[in-house]
Amino acid sequence: MMEVIASWVVLATLTFCLLKILPGGPFDEDLNPVVKAQLQQQWQLDRSWWSQAGAYLSSLAQGDLGVSMVRPDRPVQEIVLQGWRNTLYLNALALAVTLVGALFLAVLALRWRQTWLESWIDQAVITCLSLPSLFWGPLLIYAFGFYWNLLPVAFLSSPVHYVLPLLTLSVRPGAALVRILKNSMCENMALD
Repeated sequence: MMEVIASWVVLATLTFCLLKILPGGPFDEDLNPVVKAQLQQQWQLDRSWWSQAGAYLSSLAQGDLGVSMVRPDRPVQEIVLQGWRNTLYLNALALAVTLVGALFLAVLALRWRQTWLESWIDQAVITCLSLPSLFWGPLLIYAFGFYWNLLPVAFLSSPVHYVLPLLTLSVRPGAALVRILKNSMCENMALD
């Protein structure tokens, strides 16, 4: 437990320091200098780094993430919780798609051993495992969203909006699971 807390403190400190070191800021647009000074005072950005870091870590330890700069009418916790629910739901669906799809493909490859179908499934699995997960999202968005214009690329407002995120989250783990299941089934079939 202490390792987790220490990791969070290091991560929070590193995030704070990187945001301070990197160029740019929330009020660097072409604003009136008086308005910019008022905004910096309101958000306490005119204080020293040490006092800002202390206030940030103290608020973070209490679970207070403040209010959103973009949407001042909503607390950050509410925005994060809304995203958290969507993330959990999407990942649960992706897990189900991965399990069902991998089992289906493994049984299919095993049923038609030594045929073109098994060869095609093996090649698809190798391709999916060779490419990083970060590659699949933009590729699927470009192919199905822009090039063929078959699927929507943003928002989760209807079931069809879930197709691309589910594919992105399921491709690589599904390929790994197909490989494991197929090898395991082949070993079991070779037994007496």
